[in-house]
Amino acid sequence: MELSEHIMQVIIRQLNGEASVEEREKLMSWIDESPEHKQEYEAYLQIWRDSLDVLTQHNFDTADAWKKVQKRVGPPASDTPSMSARIFSLKRFLVAASVIVAVSIVTFYFLKSDGKTNWETVVAANENRQISLPDGSTVLLRKGSTFRYSTKFEAGDRSTELSGEGFFEVQPDRANPFKITTSQSVVEVLGTSFLVRSSAAKDEVVVNEGRVRFTERGDLEKKVVLTKRQQASLEGNTFSLDTVLSNNYLAWESGSLVFNNTPLKQVIRDVSNLYGVEIVLSPDGREQLADIKIQAEFNNQTLEQVLDEIRLMTGLNITREKNRVIIHK
Repeated sequence: MELSEHIMQVIIRQLNGEASVEEREKLMSWIDESPEHKQEYEAYLQIWRDSLDVLTQHNFDTADAWKKVQKRVGPPASDTPSMSARIFSLKRFLVAASVIVAVSIVTFYFLKSDGKTNWETVVAANENRQISLPDGSTVLLRKGSTFRYSTKFEAGDRSTELSGEGFFEVQPDRANPFKITTSQSVVEVLGTSFLVRSSAAKDEVVVNEGRVRFTERGDLEKKVVLTKRQQASLEGNTFSLDTVLSNNYLAWESGSLVFNNTPLKQVIRDVSNLYGVEIVLSPDGREQLADIKIQAEFNNQTLEQVLDEIRLMTGLNITREKNRVIIHK
């Protein structure tokens, strides 16, 4: 898929934290246009994260290291060609970025004879995973997510990284805060239980117990502090704070959704999170529909079954438009 030069520039500006509100809105609209666009963006985001890992975790002189590698593997390449006016596809750009990351990693390990890493990585590839950390804290990692933690964890460095979603139960340690870094935010706690959900579009935190500091990674002055039964999201550079209206944030582990006189706006949020589908209220009736109360319980049912029951309970219409489900009068 060939991407316009404009979209490529917006993606790069977004990942650099330089995109304007208008550019972010255009990018989100482009991502929503098709599953292919979303897949392209998420692939680029992963490469971006990998390259950041190499640059931030390992402090070494890349230029000097590259010269040393060249002496071992062969003569230096010919003069670098000037930039052409061609527009490369994102796939080609990703390949190039992958090579840069790979060379950086190989260079680092080539120069470091002990070959030790600073991180332990856990991937929940095909199922949810329970992780026990050296300090007694635990993480329930959602399928498809990746979690990393410092190998110096036992020495008090409670630094971790998350891509995806996880529920954390953190052991108290006032001298050593527990930190979770995502591509967009930093979550810091002393000891509590909470959920972190990180995606290309936004980060979310739901606090079950205790107190959590939720900070924008690109601007550490922008932050919110959450306490029990509060939730917040960070989209672009804007925080939204709300009260937790349901206990369904772990529905991906139990397979169950329970709504007890729950507002429809929260119902569609929970159903969207469980099934990975965007569900919205139609703009013309959003305010009226948002507070319709739902009383229901769903246990390992399909998305179509859940939507059909909501339709029967409320008398509302439910249609699909591209990759979204729209609820309207």
